Amino acid sequence: MLKINWTTKYLLLLGMLSITTFLWIFTKLSIEQVNLLDKPFRNLAQLLGLLAINFFTVNFILATRFYFIEKLFGGLDKMYKFHKFVARIAFTLAWAHPILLILENFMGTATIQRYFLFGSNTRWNAGMAALYLMTLLVLFSVTKFLPYHIWKNSHRFMVFVMGFLFIHVLTAPGSVDANVFLKLWIIGLITVAILCWLYIELLYKRIGPVFYYKVTSNNKIGAINELILEPQNRPMTYKAGQFTFLSFLNNKNISRELHPFTISSNPHEYHIRISAKDSGDYTSELFNAKPGDLVKLIGPYGYFTRDRLLNSRKQIWIAGGIGITPFLSMLAAESAEPSGNKINLFYTVKSEQEAVYKDELIKNSDQITDLELTLNFDSIEGYLTAKRIEENLDYNIKEASILLCGPTQMMHSLRKQFMDMGLDSEQIIFEDFALKPV
Repeated sequence: MLKINWTTKYLLLLGMLSITTFLWIFTKLSIEQVNLLDKPFRNLAQLLGLLAINFFTVNFILATRFYFIEKLFGGLDKMYKFHKFVARIAFTLAWAHPILLILENFMGTATIQRYFLFGSNTRWNAGMAALYLMTLLVLFSVTKFLPYHIWKNSHRFMVFVMGFLFIHVLTAPGSVDANVFLKLWIIGLITVAILCWLYIELLYKRIGPVFYYKVTSNNKIGAINELILEPQNRPMTYKAGQFTFLSFLNNKNISRELHPFTISSNPHEYHIRISAKDSGDYTSELFNAKPGDLVKLIGPYGYFTRDRLLNSRKQIWIAGGIGITPFLSMLAAESAEPSGNKINLFYTVKSEQEAVYKDELIKNSDQITDLELTLNFDSIEGYLTAKRIEENLDYNIKEASILLCGPTQMMHSLRKQFMDMGLDSEQIIFEDFALKPV
């Protein structure tokens, strides 16, 4: 099983924060020669403001989706969650900065106006602009009913926050002016953030892992759109279970926005198959896809792969609804290159009519000696549980590696049930994209 050093990302973040803190403390004690306990709120405000810039920079770096970042986190879904965690800290520190300054210099409403209202004290205007713009963008981010394309486009304005912070660092009096190394370090962090934004906006879709495909057919299977794509330049090399970001280029009835989809085809095949369920505004548009449409694929991404578990002799694959897509690719790869591992595949849907890939699964299960397929229809047998899964095994469930893919509620529920049975969290693998991508 692939081992990810989960502490590495925290050590890297701590290292960045430590450099900033050390340079600031050195400036205060050795250059400015002040007592840190003298005007404590003001000193803490300066430090927290600088640390907020660190967290902002980290978020811009994460947004690049570089492969080494995905590997560091063990998947983009985990990186997205860390991105959200870091963003919350940055937001909190950014607001703590002016609040602490007010506490240090409080002289009634005039002090509040000085730090929170644009006025004659122009040196603070860039800082206030950064704070208010950041707050507005955060409000957009937490708005549940905002259309995806508006939500995504709002993130592009975050670079202006960094621009205002750049001006604020250069113009506001403080320790940054006293130490050229601290100043270069902070300006360097902001510059890195802006360069990451330029890469995301101008270069990522051009020089990143980009592949061009053409739609050869769009098979409509109930609520599923099954797109068959043919490469137009070089084919994408991917592992069974990975996903790609897809964008239509010349179909006016389908948004050009990038959306993630798991690849459901055999990695050894020339064509790529994307199976998407009609479950939202964008996926409903896919019914308009037609042969000849050009699409852009960016990827592949993901660590929810068959290759990850080749050395795991006993495996349990659990798919709920459209969550069967990565397993379709894994089964095709297993059929082409048998691993010899014992695999128990559980496919659960509301009713037999929704089991659109039942025949393909049965066909593969007949061809793979060490595969045992179990179909579960909620309307007849009830929800699939860890206990029922255990009852279908001829070995101790604690010996198995478990892969989950399906509705978020199902995955988290089964994960808890397995852990209550004594399984270790590292034995249970799933990707959770129940949040909007970066």
